[in-house]
Parts: sequence; C-alpha cells; structure tokens
Amino acid sequence: MPSESSSTAPVLIARDVGKCYQMFGKPSDRLRHSLLGRFARVQPREFWALRGVDFTLERGKAVGLVGRNGSGKSTLLQILAGTLPPSRGRIEVEGRVGALLELGSGFNPEFSGRENVILQGVLLGLSKRAVQQQFDEIAAFADIGQFLEQPVKTYSSGMFVRLAFAVQAVLAPDVLIVDEALSVGDAAFQIKCMTHMRRRMEAGMAIILASHDMETVRGLCAEALWIHAGEVRQQGDPREVTTAYMRFLFGGGDGDAAPVAAAVAPTPAATGLQPLSSLLDRPGLQRWGSGAATITGMRLCEAGAAAGPLSFAQGRRLVLEFEAVANRDLAADHLGLAFSIRNTKALSIMTFATYEARQPLPALRRGEVVRMAFEFDNVLASGEYGLILAVEEVRGEQRVYHDYVENAAVFHVTSKLPPFSIAQPAVQCTLVTGPAR
Repeated sequence: MPSESSSTAPVLIARDVGKCYQMFGKPSDRLRHSLLGRFARVQPREFWALRGVDFTLERGKAVGLVGRNGSGKSTLLQILAGTLPPSRGRIEVEGRVGALLELGSGFNPEFSGRENVILQGVLLGLSKRAVQQQFDEIAAFADIGQFLEQPVKTYSSGMFVRLAFAVQAVLAPDVLIVDEALSVGDAAFQIKCMTHMRRRMEAGMAIILASHDMETVRGLCAEALWIHAGEVRQQGDPREVTTAYMRFLFGGGDGDAAPVAAAVAPTPAATGLQPLSSLLDRPGLQRWGSGAATITGMRLCEAGAAAGPLSFAQGRRLVLEFEAVANRDLAADHLGLAFSIRNTKALSIMTFATYEARQPLPALRRGEVVRMAFEFDNVLASGEYGLILAVEEVRGEQRVYHDYVENAAVFHVTSKLPPFSIAQPAVQCTLVTGPAR
C-alpha cells in the first residue's frame, strides 16, 4: 500500500490543454496549402476539437469523463495517452501510462496474442524478460485459452478487450486510461475488471475513465468532467456533474430549468388517501426533467404502518407510494413511473419501472394526478440508502424523463447480520440427504 504522502501526490497534471485542426473545403485545397503554405490562395479555417481543459489527478484516484459522442472526450484521452500532440497547453505525468482506447489499438493484427502481449509490455517500458515472467498471470486473467497463440485478427471484439485489459491489469501502469472499451466485454468480465481496478487504485494506480454509464462514474471516480463541444461545461463532484449531464440529455432543454409544479392538485383530505411528504418545497432537492409532469409527494414506510422515521429492519415488508401531476396532456401508451434505491457508493441496488413491468398507467390530462404504491421485501443490508423517483416516457430505445428526483428520501436499514453483501434476501435452506454416489 502506498504511504499517505505518495497516495495524494499528483500523478498527472493537465493545464489549458487544447487541440486545433485545420479544415479545408476540399482535399486539393489541403494539398495546395501543404505545398505553398502562406502563399496558397486558400487558407484553412480553425476547428478547436478541445479547448481549455484543466485538472489534476492524484495517485489512487479516478477521474471520469462524460459527454456526448463527438464532444472531445476521445481527443482528450489520446492527448493524455501521448498518441496525439496537443495544440496548446501541457501534460505532466509521473510514471507509466497505459491506455485502452479504440478496440484493438496498439495490437498488430498479424501477431499472435502472445506476441502482442510482449509488444504491449515493451511499449509500456518493461523489458521482454519482465513481461515473459508475468505472462502466465496475463493469460489467466484474459482467459481466452488457445487463442493466445493465434493471430489477433481472428479475435472477436470481446477477446480483444479481454487480452488488452489483462495486459494493463497485470503490468499495472501508474495511470490507466479507459475509453468505454470494457462495455464490449460480457457482464462477468466487466465485474472482474471493475474489481481489479478498485484493488489497483487502493495500491496507488490512478484511472481516467470515459463512460456513458453514470453509475460507474459515480461509484468509481472522485472527480468528473462533463465535456461539451470541446470545452469543460462542468467539473467537480461526480454526482453533481452527472446529474447536470443527465438533466441536459433527458430533460429536453439546456439542463437549467427545473420541473414546474401544477397549480392545482387534490389534497389527501379530498381523496381519503394517506398524506404524502411534499417534494415541492424541500430545499436543496436535486431534480430535473422536461417539466411535463411533477412528482409532488411520497411516503416510505413498513407495510401496515403509518409514515414514521426512515429506519427499517432488514427483512421487513416496505411500502413506497408516490404521486405525480401532469403539467400537460400525457398519453398512456408510453408513460411510466419508476424508482431506484442506491447505496452510498452510488450503486443501484434495486430498480423498478412500471413500463418495463407492463403495468399500465392511465392517460393524464393537464392537472390530473396519478398515484401508485409499490410493496417489496427489504433485502438490503444494514447501511444508508437513497431513493430516486421518476416519471418517464419510453419510446423504443428513447427515454425522456419528465421529472427525475434524486434522493427523494434517504433512509437507514438495520440488521442483526454482519454486512457481508449489499443485499441479504431471505433464503430457505433444505438439507438433502441420500446415499453417496
């Protein structure tokens, strides 16, 4: 384990990093300019793919990059990896940098997996002998069997990722750069990689991760950068940055407008329903969405009990109830309510959506309210959890959030069992006896 002083020392510093490309109307203009320079009649126009990026990365920490495709994330990662020179600014790195960028980048397709492992190790600054001494460990991590002796041009995308990550995982650079490559691997391998990265971070390795998975960024990274149109639009706490980015993506606007509450909503006294805790006037509550609907209130309690302290024993039955009001007419076909429970590491432990569960909702006219109760077993281990509520509209692969409320409730779970896992479901054990075979 690194010492406290070494773990907080910067391993990478980026200052005012930018990348500018010269753009021409047609290829002949580019050729003419390359031959004649400033004497050419046609001069290029500048396109800044990246501009003014500043951040510091400490040992044992991770920084996450989020943004749409084409925003400049990959350009930044190539500059940090040293495969693309910046047009301005500087990069300072202490130690070796390993990168998982485009699928198969750095691999010679004619070489075997074994030969590419050695090549990658040498490019990382290790001797051929040092790589060979760790080859068995790399092969075991990649787990692609006899294909290690075959040319990598015969590999599937998943095999590419397995071998490329195995090299970086075992040879352990000081800074590991990952550009969404792990999304190609199967679920088991992704879990294996995330576990390994966390262990390497504990030993002092720093990570730069570009990902479209906001939960991964929140759970792994100490800082996040949202890059938009080549510039850093927001930087700082991963939860705040990813919330702003998701608001921008799914809110149907520029991410600054909050949902608008309906002017009129029925009261519990008028309906005979249990009263809900209001979500309209809570200070500091983070919410975003298109504004076509607003979640007005919720309650979370044990089944058969009235709302009370947000502390529940593991194994009890819980009831979640919340309501939303339509701020415009909403069709029933694609409308849904959803909730998610996350732990303090920002990992989603439990998620339920009425649309995916084929639980229909009524069509809503402006000002009408929909209210639904969900009942489920509390299988959560002891600890603190946050509740996320959402009104959504799903059309094929497109999902629009009309209202998305972060930490609508923060509650505590108690258990007599030690927290060996995130969830602790009730398990029935049956001893099966019989003659030995």
